[in-house]
Amino acid sequence: MESAPGRIPTWAETTPPKALLAALLAGGWIETSEGDRARLAELADQPYDTAIGNLTPLAGAFDSPLQKVGEAWRISSPSDAWILLAHHITPADLDRFENVAQAVLGAPDPRFDMEPGDRWMANIHGVHPSYSGLLRHGVGQVLILLALWGSKVRTVADAPRRADAIVARLLRDADAQRWWSLSGDFRLLAEASPNAFLTAIEDSLDQNDPPIAALFGHDDGGVFGQEHLSDLMWALESLAWSPDWMPRVTNVLARLDAIDVKPRKYINGPMNSLREVHLLWSPQTYATQEQRIRALDVVRKREPATAWKLMLGVLPSGHDTSSPSPLPRWRDFSIDKPELVTWNLIGRGVAKIRERLIADVGVDPQRWLVLLDRLGDLSPDLSSVLEALDVAESTVTDDGDRAALWEKLRRVLHHHRAFPDAEWSLPEDVLTRLEVVYERFAPKNPLACVAWLFNGSVALPKPPGTGWRDEQHEVEVARKDAAQAVFNNGGVPAVLGLARLADSAGYIGKALYESGVSTIDLESLVEAAVRSGDARERAVAHGLIATAFQDRKQSWAMSLIAKARTESWGDDALMAILRALPAGRWTWDRVAELGGNILTTYWRSAPVFWIDEAGDDMAYAVRQLIDAGRARHALALTGRRGNKGRLPSALMLEALEQAARQPVGNSEDGNEATMFQHYVTETLTELDTREDVDRNVLVTLEWNYLRVLEHSRRPAKVLLSALSEQPKLFIEMLSAVFKASVESEIEEPEPSDPEQAHAVARKAFRLFELWNHIPGRRDDSTIDGEALETWIKEARALAKAVGRLDVADSKIGQMLSASPQGVDGNWPAEAVRNALDLFRSKSMLEGFRVGKANRHGFTTRMPGDGGNLERYEAAKYRGWAEAIVFDHPYTAKALHELADNYDSHAKREDEDAEQRDWF
Repeated sequence: MESAPGRIPTWAETTPPKALLAALLAGGWIETSEGDRARLAELADQPYDTAIGNLTPLAGAFDSPLQKVGEAWRISSPSDAWILLAHHITPADLDRFENVAQAVLGAPDPRFDMEPGDRWMANIHGVHPSYSGLLRHGVGQVLILLALWGSKVRTVADAPRRADAIVARLLRDADAQRWWSLSGDFRLLAEASPNAFLTAIEDSLDQNDPPIAALFGHDDGGVFGQEHLSDLMWALESLAWSPDWMPRVTNVLARLDAIDVKPRKYINGPMNSLREVHLLWSPQTYATQEQRIRALDVVRKREPATAWKLMLGVLPSGHDTSSPSPLPRWRDFSIDKPELVTWNLIGRGVAKIRERLIADVGVDPQRWLVLLDRLGDLSPDLSSVLEALDVAESTVTDDGDRAALWEKLRRVLHHHRAFPDAEWSLPEDVLTRLEVVYERFAPKNPLACVAWLFNGSVALPKPPGTGWRDEQHEVEVARKDAAQAVFNNGGVPAVLGLARLADSAGYIGKALYESGVSTIDLESLVEAAVRSGDARERAVAHGLIATAFQDRKQSWAMSLIAKARTESWGDDALMAILRALPAGRWTWDRVAELGGNILTTYWRSAPVFWIDEAGDDMAYAVRQLIDAGRARHALALTGRRGNKGRLPSALMLEALEQAARQPVGNSEDGNEATMFQHYVTETLTELDTREDVDRNVLVTLEWNYLRVLEHSRRPAKVLLSALSEQPKLFIEMLSAVFKASVESEIEEPEPSDPEQAHAVARKAFRLFELWNHIPGRRDDSTIDGEALETWIKEARALAKAVGRLDVADSKIGQMLSASPQGVDGNWPAEAVRNALDLFRSKSMLEGFRVGKANRHGFTTRMPGDGGNLERYEAAKYRGWAEAIVFDHPYTAKALHELADNYDSHAKREDEDAEQRDWF
């Protein structure tokens, strides 16, 4: 029987043609690639057309050694074909293969010379590698076949060693471009010759400026950006499965980590690969724990910084994750009796890692800061850790290091004592020993000993462990006790000295007032603090005034302001007082009374977040912010949902108009941009409900905020509607983007401000991309056909007058592609079909097809789905075309062309899906 097991295929029963041996040695190629064609001809030692002529009868035949999908050829089963054909390979064939392997894999990738931000557009710019990825993969795969089963080549005694020689020659003295160009082939080269591959990496790393470091860069390009390190990591991870290669791979990864550019932008780097290989509970290697520990000890000697990170990385923690490393595709590194990972084995591993961490932490403060966070992972036996910490304390002399360790110990104590019943919490006897060391690290300066209490986040070393409310109460009590003690012992100078050490000195003022400071002491403290030139000292006054105002109210604040003016404390002191008072109308009236620089300065820095007034008072704040040049901040008030109906429409419109003219500050981060978009959309949403808002004003505002509204929940709907109602506006936008056609012979002057004209053109172009409002469309989604035809006629007449008829038709067609379905269930709606068949413009019909294709958006599919989605779309459009062909032949023709386009896409997707199975 033809398909019986063990049957030799017909093509293997006789001497194969040279072309088939060439195909075997090429592995695969793309027939439209000139480079691929040339190399296949070289392997066959005959013209490409002659070789293909000999191969064509084999393609597609039963049990064929060849597959052809689209433009791609490949050997169906490389291993089977090698077993059946390798004995026909001659020394001359192998010499030609060696030359081809060097030419193909050694070819520089021209994208290396492009700017990193432009590489993702290489195809657009016509920059392509000399050889296809299919040929490179095929040649690399043949290297593996040669290494594993080179003995099948009977006429070449050293055939298996040829793979080592080819890889070694390919990578010897490789420069940055060679490493970068080979980045997609590393897994093949590593399996073909592990020794030559690792030797080349080691030799590169031995250089002062390692060329292999080129792999650590990344290409910009947003979602299209990429890094070129992944294949190197996968290649090394696959070799690490071998107990024999694991130590050497570990050393190479450690050396790569030493030159790594961190943080990774898109993928993990060498440290992640090291961790996966050496993970105690899920090692991605067949090497035993003892072998891995020995490899680790070598790294500790050669790359101590990497070893330290690795030990911390493999130490089990409560939220560990792991990703499986790739196994070799061809080589088998498995062993007969792999080591079974048990809890007992993991425990022994933790003990070994703990022993090495303690030995390596020494008296290094930075390492202790990291290790203290991992105390729970080092348990249960922490005696050796505590002894080492006790020794380190006496040797750390730098005040900054001691302060950092003191704070770290305080946070560790807080973390474990705040959750005494948690499984991970350290026992109290250990925490007591830690607390003794914590107290020894305390600074000698009494002010520094309490300054931490006045930071924004406070971690008590002895929290109550009964919830955050009780803990916050204890923090406030501790603050009051500390502040009172400082004031009692050192007076105002001591308080100001404490302020300079605290991150949030306002808490000092609050604590002092709540501790019961006398009126006389309050006055002296406030005066000294507000008149200080130090911002932290003035923050003490802020805390004092804000807290005192709650008790002593407006009369006290009036007296304080009057005293500051009478005694000429200065504008800075007055500003410190006013900023501490509640952000409300009473305070604003005091600011207005002072006027001048005080008024201007106050509103230029007024904290918008705290403003929460009602009615006229909110309108007053918005007015002041606009006048102070802070219209963007004023929108934070107009856009608050609680302010709907509380602000005049004219004021809200003015805030939007002024904010659009103000440049975005360099300091504005992503969150601020998001909130700005939110406030703009909320303000416009409120204005949509107002009857006193001029629609033309909204059109202008939406034009100004087009980019902001584009991805918001409130799109530029009024502007898009206006575009479909006003043919003149359509022509104005069209003229901003496109020049008059040459045929029109219309000459227009160059813009006086090219940069501004370019900006307008970009925005108008984007507006056309968003345009989905069809003229004459009613609220129920039906379309007034007469209104649509009238609009198109007027728009085309105006476009012709300015020499832009073809491009106008194209944009009109794209807009019409947003049509809903018709009453009869077919697409597009009847009115749109009538318009397309009435005007019969090629540009309009082409724009209609392009617009619909673009509106299809992105698709997702499983790897083996092929073109199923596209075939469904093609059938849908073809069905509509057949349904309307008699009444609307031109529209039906456009639908048929859309269907044909989807059929073409489906075929390409089928071919891509099949080719993906080849790798």
